[in-house]
Amino acid sequence: MRRAPVRLLTFDLDDTLWPMMPVLVKAEAALLSWFRQLFPLQFESTFGVKELREARIAVLKEKPSLASDFTSMRKEVIRYILCTRCEVSEEACGGLTEQGFQRFIHERNNVEFFPGALEALRELHARGVRLASVTNGNADLHAIGVAGLFCAHVSAMEVGRARPDPAVFLEVFRRTGVSAADVVHIGDDPVTDVETARQLGMHTVWANLLQQRWPDKLLPAQHSFTTWDQLQALLHTNYEFGNPDPGPSVALGAS
Repeated sequence: MRRAPVRLLTFDLDDTLWPMMPVLVKAEAALLSWFRQLFPLQFESTFGVKELREARIAVLKEKPSLASDFTSMRKEVIRYILCTRCEVSEEACGGLTEQGFQRFIHERNNVEFFPGALEALRELHARGVRLASVTNGNADLHAIGVAGLFCAHVSAMEVGRARPDPAVFLEVFRRTGVSAADVVHIGDDPVTDVETARQLGMHTVWANLLQQRWPDKLLPAQHSFTTWDQLQALLHTNYEFGNPDPGPSVALGAS
């Protein structure tokens, strides 16, 4: 079978490189602990994750534009709780909001990669395959320690629109100089990853690491994998990676 020539791999982050739920649980627990340390009377044991998420809903109802900017949204939630529950003055709110957010984001970036994910990324990078990352979230690849593996990183926060809007992918094409037909996108979400990429003309690989059922209403991804150790063989079988400039291709798996 003839392998399709491609020049770039794009990766979603949350639930593709690492499971998101354990990260979110730790980050929200850290934020709640911070609130209770500073305001023990206002944050008795009955205030928990449910109330934290209710505050987020209230903030997004008032400011729906924050839905594509998770950092600003999280800060606004902290500010909202400080003002409504703790009656903190507007003057003091700014510094405290930043303190709370730093407690949250430290744990948000304390991720545990799916088995084999980090090794696969390092091997692809070492072989000269260009990698880019895209996200609707606010993971910091520098804080996580893998920014150097990617030639570009684009978030919804930067472009002001979250996928399934194509703006994030269009910005990747602009930064890398690669067209959609020369890109393989790998992600976990059938709509925001696979369907959005397919409509743009990209090659699609579904990262089904959470063992989900594919939606009946959507066309399937071209390829899929359920463990990261399957990805290298999948890429080698189906794609031939060219260098950014015309030249010899990179044959995955070749020694």
